[in-house]
Amino acid sequence: MAHAAVNMTVSCNIGKITGQTLAQTVAQFALGTAGQIHTINVIGPEFSVVLTGGPANTEVPIQAWVFLH
Repeated sequence: MAHAAVNMTVSCNIGKITGQTLAQTVAQFALGTAGQIHTINVIGPEFSVVLTGGPANTEVPIQAWVFLH
């Protein structure tokens, strides 16, 4: 299946995400193919990455790594 290029935003959230949310957005950037590495210090109990801004039912293949230490 071919994937169309889309203009989307990546948001990274840290905090209490499940139930009554107490999380905040700690990074926001355009989704791109430049291979730029974004480093975020995760200091909360939960971490999420959310893609927004694309058309409904859009499939976007992404590759991401989360390193915990």
